[in-house]
Amino acid sequence: MNYFAIGFGAVAVLAVGAIDFANQASAAGQSPAGYAPSAYISSFGARFGAMREARAEAADEKLRAQLRMAGARAYLPDPPPGWSRRAWDEGDNSAIELAKPPLTEAQGAAPAVPSILPDQDEVAERAAQAELIAQSWVYQSADGLVALRASYHEGDPGGDAAPSVGDAQGWGVVQGVAFGAAGAGGGDALSTSQARSRFRMLQATMGFDDTVHLTVLSNASEGATRALLERIDYDGLNALLGAPLGHVGAQARDIPPALQPRLASFMIELRDALLAKRSETALAWLDRAASPEAAMKLAVDEMADAWAAGRTPSIDLKTSQDDPAPEAGGQGGGLGAMVKGIFGGKARKEAKAAPAEPPKRLKLSGGATCLDGSAGRLCRD
Repeated sequence: MNYFAIGFGAVAVLAVGAIDFANQASAAGQSPAGYAPSAYISSFGARFGAMREARAEAADEKLRAQLRMAGARAYLPDPPPGWSRRAWDEGDNSAIELAKPPLTEAQGAAPAVPSILPDQDEVAERAAQAELIAQSWVYQSADGLVALRASYHEGDPGGDAAPSVGDAQGWGVVQGVAFGAAGAGGGDALSTSQARSRFRMLQATMGFDDTVHLTVLSNASEGATRALLERIDYDGLNALLGAPLGHVGAQARDIPPALQPRLASFMIELRDALLAKRSETALAWLDRAASPEAAMKLAVDEMADAWAAGRTPSIDLKTSQDDPAPEAGGQGGGLGAMVKGIFGGKARKEAKAAPAEPPKRLKLSGGATCLDGSAGRLCRD
């Protein structure tokens, strides 16, 4: 028996224990002499619990990264009965596409410039088309055509809105997600009224720091469009976000249909105000909540509670006073925050949100196997 090795090991263990004891005493604001052994022993449970939590959070983040790589389109619905589904490039989409503006006289007269380099506009257009195909599904029935596009963005994607949606209005709130209806925009061949007579254009944004964008082009009836949007897996989309929203999917409040357009306008404008930290009401909600995500949930809950109690709260971001009840089906004002491009377009850069507090670890469904809301996709063993 090597007594020297045993003795050396015992001394090393004692030294490490003494250093750890001193560190824990310092963390508790006490000297080693005044730190009770019982307090030191009780610290083991908290430290090991924090270690397990950190490992679980790391595993969840790894799984979330896998879900993001799979893409947000995975959470768009299967075709309902009576509908078929296809890729964007597998059929005729002219019924829900904006006509390209004609060439100007100067553009038509300009001669082609020979070059050994590929046309950068053509390369960018091909890349945008490939991205569109990868992020979209087109649904068709006797009622019409509906194209859905879902994409995840880590941070602000930036860019310019194409086409402009400055005249958008709140359309509805589906499982806690606010959709706005956008016009064609001044730069397109169709006027706003012409575009609206042909098909409906809707957009929604989930999240603050990282985001999920949803875009809808539909010439189907409003009821058919809404029924299709209800089938989207919003819990799965929510699970892609670093800070999941507490008012979306299974946690969404029930909002009367007649009030949804006004609430949608309010939610979209409030998101913009929370990102820019402007308006007295937005700042007040941020003061009462730990993050923009929590502030949005607080605002939506207060609106829903007021309507459930028979009151109509104000949705003016300048005041929190109650105002007269709106007429049934009335819509809110313009959506200055509705800046995301229609199919194929890029997004205008918004004000950057302050970093939110680290989100709590998402619960795992199925006995700690999948992220909550992942709908069984990409689960770890």
